Amino acid sequence: MDKLTMRKYAADIKSLFPTENKEIYFSEPEGASSRGKLLSKKKNLLYKYNLLFPTREREPKIPEGQQTQNCEGLNEGEVRSTDNAESIDIAISWLSDHTEPLDEVKENWKATSLYRLQLIEGLQVNTILESWPHYSRPEGSSLVKIDFFTTFPNYDAFPHNFETLRERLPSVYEKLIRNRASRVLLKQMNQDSTTTDARDCILIILINAVLLPERQTGRKKPTIKDAQDAMVTHVTEKSKIQKADIFTASSPVIVVIGPSILEVTKILVCFKDLEYDFPCMQDAIEFCLQFCLVFKLDFNSKCACAWEFLAGFCYNPDKITEPRVQAFLTQVNT
Repeated sequence: MDKLTMRKYAADIKSLFPTENKEIYFSEPEGASSRGKLLSKKKNLLYKYNLLFPTREREPKIPEGQQTQNCEGLNEGEVRSTDNAESIDIAISWLSDHTEPLDEVKENWKATSLYRLQLIEGLQVNTILESWPHYSRPEGSSLVKIDFFTTFPNYDAFPHNFETLRERLPSVYEKLIRNRASRVLLKQMNQDSTTTDARDCILIILINAVLLPERQTGRKKPTIKDAQDAMVTHVTEKSKIQKADIFTASSPVIVVIGPSILEVTKILVCFKDLEYDFPCMQDAIEFCLQFCLVFKLDFNSKCACAWEFLAGFCYNPDKITEPRVQAFLTQVNT
């Protein structure tokens, strides 16, 4: 809520209740700071949730042998420049009234990124999405990306590191995969006629054939196919997406649409009732990781080890906690 909005609210209160003094609600004395009940209420809410710019760690370690590239337009100095409260209020006010043009949305989103990340700290993802509806719009994936690089300014080597996985994983799979259906997928992945998107799709779901899913307490042990489907769901047409399965998933699910996994015509990332469209599989994979890291979501338990491996290899191996994933990472890097 910016000063302009508080002025309007104070005037509206005076209009509705003529005996009230609008200066009690908001005033700007000459030579003094703004004051009033509206401003106090705003500050009290921020303090209540410990939101007044807490210190955040921003120096992740980059995996050995993997590169760090420059973030596009985001650096430490630019992020810190958003600490001006008035400019943040103006940007938030603009966002509350506008959904386009996209360039201006991104500009104001970036200006409020650090503030927003502190504001949403500790909140449930559903509450966050309701409070910041731009996340749910078609351009929401680009806004998640802005917040991701505000939080992790050095986590920008995904394209290079994913290319490294493309080079290394096929030979590792040849040695380690025993599951018959997964061996068929591996053969299809290595065919010259296989498209890049189909190859990337198979590349990541085959991680589940090495890092086998584990039984969850009180539940039936997932199969390799269960884990693969939880990571990337294939449907022949959009109307066949099982919304119930998507809605109950704890993290985003990649949905590929087409006659087969080798003939993908559309790539979506779905989370709850959100749906984002991507031009290629690599972008969808990167977004899933960024979404989970920004909102601090647990990966889907059926394929958690596969996602943890991708996050560790592509961003920061020191964040890997599962011993099996650490051992697999060592094999891939050897």
